[in-house]
Amino acid sequence: MSIIVDPNNASVMYAGIEFNGIYKSIDGGSTWTKLTSGLPSSTATYYRPELGMSKANSSIVYLVNYDGTTCTVYKSADAGSTWAPTAVRLRQIVTV
Repeated sequence: MSIIVDPNNASVMYAGIEFNGIYKSIDGGSTWTKLTSGLPSSTATYYRPELGMSKANSSIVYLVNYDGTTCTVYKSADAGSTWAPTAVRLRQIVTV
């Protein structure tokens, strides 16, 4: 699981849940909404999702998603409402 909190608004949180998807909370984690626009539709493709956020603009959120073969970097420029894959493709995720 990957969780990030908006540094400008602690009520806004994003969670990437393995084999489930990407979620957003705007109330400090009391309720969550699944984000789907532009993201893979199959929950089986979410293996070790990792989230990141731009320090300069917290509306820009990144997802590195490993589908078992390839890591795809997705970007949202509208606080998670819509996502698009970037040109960046990684071969594997290495975690420490």
